[in-house]
Amino acid sequence: MTTPIRTWIIACATVLASSAAIGVPLTDEEVARVREGIMTNYRALQEEGVEITEQVLGELADEGIAGIEDFGDLSLDQIGSLASFLAYSARRGELVEHLSGIASQETGEGAVAMMYIATFIDADAEGGAAQLEDAFRRAAAHPAMPGALVDGSTLNLYQSMGRYGRADVAAAAFDDEPELMLRLLPDGLSSVGLRSSSFLLDAAGAMDAPASDRARTLLRERMLEIATAGMAGESANESGSRSSYTSSHGFLNGAFARGELVDHGLPALDILWSSDPEISSFGDLRGSVVVLDFWATWCGPCIASFPHMREMVEHYADYPVRLIGVTSLQGRHYGLERVRTDTSENPELEYELMAELMPQREMTWDVVFTEQSVYNQDFGIIGIPYVAVVDAEGIVRKIALHPTLNADELDEAIRDALVDAGHAAPGPMGHDEHSDATER
Repeated sequence: MTTPIRTWIIACATVLASSAAIGVPLTDEEVARVREGIMTNYRALQEEGVEITEQVLGELADEGIAGIEDFGDLSLDQIGSLASFLAYSARRGELVEHLSGIASQETGEGAVAMMYIATFIDADAEGGAAQLEDAFRRAAAHPAMPGALVDGSTLNLYQSMGRYGRADVAAAAFDDEPELMLRLLPDGLSSVGLRSSSFLLDAAGAMDAPASDRARTLLRERMLEIATAGMAGESANESGSRSSYTSSHGFLNGAFARGELVDHGLPALDILWSSDPEISSFGDLRGSVVVLDFWATWCGPCIASFPHMREMVEHYADYPVRLIGVTSLQGRHYGLERVRTDTSENPELEYELMAELMPQREMTWDVVFTEQSVYNQDFGIIGIPYVAVVDAEGIVRKIALHPTLNADELDEAIRDALVDAGHAAPGPMGHDEHSDATER
C-alpha cells in the first residue's frame, strides 16, 4: 500500500524505531509527528477520492506505529492522541493487553485505561462481543470511573456504548442489571458530560422489552436529576453552564429520550422554507417513504455523503421515496469553496444562498429549513449527519443512521418501508440487479 504520499509516515516510523529499539519512552513531539503524518496521509487520500474504509484507517494506523515495538513506551495521553486511528489497528489486541494491567489499578489512570480498552476491543472478532460486554461491565464498576467522568477524562466511554460505538453489545452487557449503568451518571457531571451520557439511551433502546423500558426510565430519571441540579446552579462541576443543563433538560423531555420516537408518529417539524414550493409541511409527503437527512452547510461529513445520497435518489427514482435535507437557520452559510457568509441577521439571505448552493453541490433532492434546530431534541440528535426513515403513514421507522457508515442499514430500512406499504422495492443499492423484490 506504499505510495508517494506515505513517505512522511514511513519517515516518522523510522524515527520511532530508533527510540523504541533502545527502550526509550517516546516523547510527545515524536508521537505528535506520527499523528501529523497519519493525518496528512488521511487528508491526501480524501483529496484523491479514495474511499476511507476501516481497512484503510487500519493500514494508516499500522504504518504510523510500525516503529513502536512496545506500547509500554507510550503514555496514556499519547495513546489517547492516536486513539481515533489505533481503534482500527491490527495490533489492537496487543494494545488491550497492555492497558489491562493499568486498568486493574483503582485510580483515575486505571479508569482511563478501562475506557480505552472498551474503545479498542474488536467486537466483530471471534469472541470479541463477549470480551467487550465484560469490558463495559468492568468500566461501569471501576472504583475510579465516577470521578473520571466528572473530571471529563473518560467521557468517550459514553460514545463507545452508543450509536457511534456498539450499543447492541452495551445492551447485552447491562440488560440483566441496568442499575449498574447508574454508576456512569455521578453527581457533579458537567453539562458536556451530561449531553455525552445520552449515548447510554442508545444502549437502553437496543435492549429487548421489558428491560429496555426499565433501563430507559432509570437512566432518564437520573439524567433529569443531574440536569435539574445544574439548572439550579447546584452542580459541583464549574465547567457546566445553566443554559447547557437547560438544553439537556429539554432533550430528556423529547420524544427520543422518552422512548416515543421509533414506531411513533413524526414529531413536529415546522417548515420555514422549502426548495420545493409544493412542500409546506411533512403531511404533504404522506404516501411516500421519506428519508430525513439532518445536515448543515458547515458540516464536512454531511457534504462528503452527498455522492452517496445522489446514488440513493437515482436508485429509488421510480419508487415513492423522497429524500429531504433538513436544516435550520445557522446564522452563517458555507458556499462551494467553503467561503463563510454571515447570515445572522438575514434569514432570507440564508435561504437564497441555499437555493444557489444546491445545484452547485449537485443536490438532486429537496431541502427544508425547520423552526426546530437541526440538533432536534425530539430525534435525539447530538451530531450530524443524522438520517431517519419515515414510512408512508408518517411513522418513524429508523433513526440515528449515518448516510454512508450505515448505508446498508439505511437501504434496508427504505426497502422494508416500501414493501410494508404495499409497493414494489428495488434490489439493494450497490447491486447491478435492480429487479423488484416485493417479498423478501
